Amino acid sequence: MDEHESKFYTTKPIVELDYPPAYVLIKLNHTKAKTLKRLENSVLPLTPLQRTFHVTVNGNEQVVTWKQLPLTPAYAFTDYQSQGQTVSNAIINIAMPPSGGLSPFNVYVALS
Repeated sequence: MDEHESKFYTTKPIVELDYPPAYVLIKLNHTKAKTLKRLENSVLPLTPLQRTFHVTVNGNEQVVTWKQLPLTPAYAFTDYQSQGQTVSNAIINIAMPPSGGLSPFNVYVALS
């Protein structure tokens, strides 16, 4: 076992990697997304995003490449689960869902 493998099996709460993984597998409780071959139902791969941009520092232009897994911890609930709740701050997504439909009633329930 080399030093990089031993980092993965540490009991520390934070594991630092030299390079991001090629992908992370995420298991969703409920999804209508199509499953990929050889993955069990509701398991989807999440791949890192990479962006390159130019920054000028002291008159010198530098090229910066940023690579990160697009992970944001969050909690979500449906419009029907939100009925009767008082929520001080919320982000309401009223875009057309990838499957199913959206009616004016759904938007009213989410915003009321």
